[in-house]
Amino acid sequence: MNATFIGALTTALAERYRIERELGRGGMATVYLAEDLKHHRRVALKVLHAELAHAVGADRFLREIETTAALHHPHILGLYDSGAAGGFLYYVMPYVEGESLRDRLTREKQLPLDDALQIAREVSDALSYAHSRGVIHRDIKPENILLASGHAMVADFGIARAVTRAGSETLTGTGTAVGTPTYMSPEQAAGERDLDGRSDLYALGCVVYEMLAGQPPFTGPTVESVVHQHLTAEPRSITQIRPAVPAAVAGVLQRALAKNPADRFSPVAQFADALRAGRTETGIIPGAVTGGVPRWPLFLAAALALVVVVLAIGGLRSVSRRGTAAGAGDSTPSIAVLPFVDLSGGSAEYLGDGIAETLIGALASVGGLRVAARTSAFSFKGRNEDVRAIAEALGVRSVLEGSVQRAGDRLRISAQLINAGDGFHLWSQTFDRDVADVFAVQDEVARAVVSALQVRLASGGRVVDQGTESLDAYNAYLQGLFHWNRRTAPDMERAAEYFQQAIAADSSFARAWAGLALAYVLFTPSEYDVRTITPAEALRRAERAARRALAIDSRLAEAHSALGDVFDQTGQLDSSLAAYERAIAADPRYATARQWYASHLAKRGRVAEGLKQMQQAEQLDPLSLVIGVEVAEFLDANGRNAEASAQYEKVLDRYPDAFLSTRFASIHFLAIGNFERASALFERFAVHAGADSGLTREFAARIRQPENRRAALRSALGAEPGRPEDIMAVHLALGDSAGAVAAFERTVDGPAYEQIYLSQVLAILGPELSATPHVQAAIQRFLGRLRQRLN
Repeated sequence: MNATFIGALTTALAERYRIERELGRGGMATVYLAEDLKHHRRVALKVLHAELAHAVGADRFLREIETTAALHHPHILGLYDSGAAGGFLYYVMPYVEGESLRDRLTREKQLPLDDALQIAREVSDALSYAHSRGVIHRDIKPENILLASGHAMVADFGIARAVTRAGSETLTGTGTAVGTPTYMSPEQAAGERDLDGRSDLYALGCVVYEMLAGQPPFTGPTVESVVHQHLTAEPRSITQIRPAVPAAVAGVLQRALAKNPADRFSPVAQFADALRAGRTETGIIPGAVTGGVPRWPLFLAAALALVVVVLAIGGLRSVSRRGTAAGAGDSTPSIAVLPFVDLSGGSAEYLGDGIAETLIGALASVGGLRVAARTSAFSFKGRNEDVRAIAEALGVRSVLEGSVQRAGDRLRISAQLINAGDGFHLWSQTFDRDVADVFAVQDEVARAVVSALQVRLASGGRVVDQGTESLDAYNAYLQGLFHWNRRTAPDMERAAEYFQQAIAADSSFARAWAGLALAYVLFTPSEYDVRTITPAEALRRAERAARRALAIDSRLAEAHSALGDVFDQTGQLDSSLAAYERAIAADPRYATARQWYASHLAKRGRVAEGLKQMQQAEQLDPLSLVIGVEVAEFLDANGRNAEASAQYEKVLDRYPDAFLSTRFASIHFLAIGNFERASALFERFAVHAGADSGLTREFAARIRQPENRRAALRSALGAEPGRPEDIMAVHLALGDSAGAVAAFERTVDGPAYEQIYLSQVLAILGPELSATPHVQAAIQRFLGRLRQRLN
């Protein structure tokens, strides 16, 4: 581009934009990196080529492009501005630091199957949203798909439509083709003007083909030859080029590339659903196991309960602490709030999660509105599921999703409320504000949701109460929540640091004190083995933080729950019971309180009550992996073993490769004698555990063979090192309840990280074993040592 042109453009836009450099050039426009002088942000400024601008005309182009400006979706790059100046026609979009799909394909040629399918689903989602508003893209290609923060965004949405409608027949004289021949549908190549969403689907099919094959479905030396192939030729089967692509996925792709639009998927959301189903058929998600499960002898049912709780309160306890859950019941209206997608290259992920979590808490306090729990809603993070599938899984009628983009002190928040019944938007809006306005934006979003769902507010005050007026405190608190929910020892330490920063900025911030308490109760060895302070000191700090939180706000269920856990870990059972009951009274919809309360009831021998509480927790948080597994554990403890098997299969269907579900289910099926299922799960678990697993793949293979089974089981008893739960399960599989009890007794005298939770075993053992004097004595010994160590 010559200096005269750049000088003229710079002069024409001097009052609004400062041109920095050229980023690239396409068939219709040249794109520049520029600074928006009014809002102090970097933008992508696109200038139509001169001959195209002349043919189109400013008034018609600007009138048509208004439709594009109304599109707000996490996977659509929005339109900031458009205009005419000095003979130039331009439009302005956010500048996204990342790369285009074209850049990645140039570098890698072929993409991993899962990456390609994720991109396809996200682009499909964007197309579905736009098509529902009558907007067809007309130029889907790798150059118009941007990749940032692990997600795809479609750029230039509706620009081709605006150019086509505004320019009409005059475009022919410019020599400019609207659309790119390599990805052009047959009907578009034939010159048809009344295109619909199936044309975009064909183009997306071409893009998916290229991501998998490393080349588009049709190539040639000239534009004419490529267009002719789109009209007449069938693409080569993707499996011939890349045999690893599942046949089901290849079939879906073939249908998307059908010559006749009537033979393609319609609407485009069906394409994404079919890809997902095709991926499922590869064996990633197994079907449920059918067939009866043998009835347990009484001693076996009782003895397995021992294993159940050692696992449930021990290994499971190490991952069972979840964030605040909100929403329960069966009344309508109902909503799920998904984590807001970070479009800032990862720097605002904690903010996107935090905004969603704040909105969940705020909306849950609105009477007459049922809100899906945080854990369940956040289980869809990064998965790009269809909102109708999400709503069905969570049992809600509407879904709130959005995105957040931060540049310096500027914040762009987009939110959309979607009716899950038909996929249409009930409300959407984009907020361009200073970061300091984040409180007001959240309240506006919450009020808009309440209004759209026609729910009555109790008062005219704020819907959203962040609990602090300090932006610094709130920002640190959100970062603390972000790390707390990641569940690793380093993250737990960082969470405590951020909560302390929030308290330093606002010492009256009760939620930050509660967050600090919840972090410290996870410092104990049975949780994440954080070694910077002793377990006793961690629990003392947790108690102080929880009491400080409650002194400021006695209604905080999180603080009551943290205090209950402190008492649980220090053997103060009556105080623990009272704390959990106060937590549930403060917020009956807080699933974590019911989850921990259920475990406490088990410690007291109230196993049936514990099951009811755990089932209520699952109703509140239906997609929580941990709660789902714990429901199965409690069913086992109540002797409802067939129901426990069905519960495990339900959890495994949702989380087929999760360490937690495969581990616990493998023990369950081994102990009840379903060796075929146990073997399959041990093999899957061994992939995660590696050499750390006491029961290996060889063991899994041998227990499938009846003639080798008892030898394999007895051999496993001599394996060193052997996990206590493995050893107990093997004894149970052999019908040796006495051996299982002996294994339990050995754990009482074992490492501290196992001792911390074994006091909860007694009530779950069942009537036969719990009455055994030496088992009672072992637990009492443990409780005595526990109190000495922690006092």
